[in-house]
Amino acid sequence: MILSSVSYIHNTLLACAATLMLFFCFVLLYTRLSILPHDAQYLRSRKLMGQMFLTAGMLFLLLWSAAPFGLPSAVACAWNIMCVHFGSILLVMSLMNLLEPAYLDSSRIRRDFGCWGLNVILLWVAALLLQGIPQQVLLCVAALLYGFELYRMVRLVKAESTRALVRLENFYSEGTEGFMHWISRNVYYVAAAGFCSSLLFFTPEIVHIIYLVLFTAGLIYVFVSFLYMVDKYKGVGHAIQQAETLENESAAPVSGNPVAEPAKTNETTAPEEPLAADSKPSDSGSLVVPRESEFEDKASLTERLLRENLDKWIMNAGYLNQGMTLEELASELMTNRTYLSGYINNTYNCTFKEFIYMLRIEAAIEIMMEDPNISVEDLGTRVGIPSASTFNRQFVKQMGVTPAVWKMSNLQKNG
Repeated sequence: MILSSVSYIHNTLLACAATLMLFFCFVLLYTRLSILPHDAQYLRSRKLMGQMFLTAGMLFLLLWSAAPFGLPSAVACAWNIMCVHFGSILLVMSLMNLLEPAYLDSSRIRRDFGCWGLNVILLWVAALLLQGIPQQVLLCVAALLYGFELYRMVRLVKAESTRALVRLENFYSEGTEGFMHWISRNVYYVAAAGFCSSLLFFTPEIVHIIYLVLFTAGLIYVFVSFLYMVDKYKGVGHAIQQAETLENESAAPVSGNPVAEPAKTNETTAPEEPLAADSKPSDSGSLVVPRESEFEDKASLTERLLRENLDKWIMNAGYLNQGMTLEELASELMTNRTYLSGYINNTYNCTFKEFIYMLRIEAAIEIMMEDPNISVEDLGTRVGIPSASTFNRQFVKQMGVTPAVWKMSNLQKNG
């Protein structure tokens, strides 16, 4: 009686989960919600995410439909690992496409799905052609192969997330952590779900129910958060594109020659002696060769003007404006973002975001010196960091201690 009740609950949950996953798939693939951006990069990720939910729905649907016929545990395990592996690939591709569109190249697609195809062969050979210990051994090999792929995908996403975070911090002054943490949570969920799915073959049905509930809850979170993160992605996608442009502009060689060349004629002339660096051009000649020192003077003048404008901006506390971007600051300082980004990176040895937070923490220290009794919440709000947790984290990152500890130490010194 108890076993039949457990089976009934399991089958009911499978039917509900299958219906829910197919509904999520329909929303992502066939609806056009006004809250969603319609750029090609997001739509590609949305399509991959919809296909992932379709895979999950087909997994639950087949397990539910085959339950009355007594599906062998080896076959259920093979079907489960096959679908979860396929869905993991789609989910990682969807997330990675938001960070790096070039991730979805043909070689990576062939590699990921080629490994999946090899795993499918191992799974079904074990489930259909083998029995006993050889079957269990081959299923374990397939599970280990899937585990290795999960580990590789997690490391890949982590590395790309770190790279994307640096890009974002070189463009935005704040608000970049939420999106990156969301990416990380989804990837860790995939790893946990995949690891557990490979162990279901050795567990009783009650464990299957627990896994199904947790797996479905995780997929609901992925769907809801994917829609919720749309507003975050609007800014992140723009920042990543701008950061890539910035990197290309910084890495591009200087085109053309700053020295004008004389017009070519058909007449054959004798080669001229090179003009000395300290000689003056003749009145009749059209060739003007600036001295090397003139280039240095212009570069130093440009840097001096930027430094003066930046100092004025700091004196006016422009860094207190929330949501400041590199592009906006460059426009305010009347320079280009490439030069400004390079100046901040080289002069202060930090990203644009770190530079802004450095100025805000310095301002916070000055306020605490004048008003030691100010609360952390009020202090963070005054320097443009309204989140107390973010303010504490940035303060510790820069000063090595919390604001409370710093105030106690400072009061003792002044006392």
